[in-house]
Amino acid sequence: MPPARANTIRASPRLLELAGAEPAAAYARLATTAAGLSSTEARTRLAEFGPNRLASDRPPGLVRRLWHAMRNPLVILLATLATVSFATADPRAGAISASRRSPPTRSMPIRSSARVRGTCAR
Repeated sequence: MPPARANTIRASPRLLELAGAEPAAAYARLATTAAGLSSTEARTRLAEFGPNRLASDRPPGLVRRLWHAMRNPLVILLATLATVSFATADPRAGAISASRRSPPTRSMPIRSSARVRGTCAR
């Protein structure tokens, strides 16, 4: 199995093997039948293997989240702009660049300051 990466689904080799097997072979490998387990066998397996729970991944730590954020081209661009603004003694522009998280999601309408009131060429 290839090394696990973020956003990939991991499955045990046994599960992958059984997924491609014929039903009769899968039942034999799991020591069960199509009707399921008896109550006694279910209690025995519960005591032996524990409850049937899905494995869960831990959420990524702070360092990993920061690393992924810093790899974003927009973050790199904004950090560069903020650094240049502070270096050129323009702290207001630097603060604005440093605080922006993402580009605007919609365009701003352009409004004309001059209005034509009831005039038409005759």
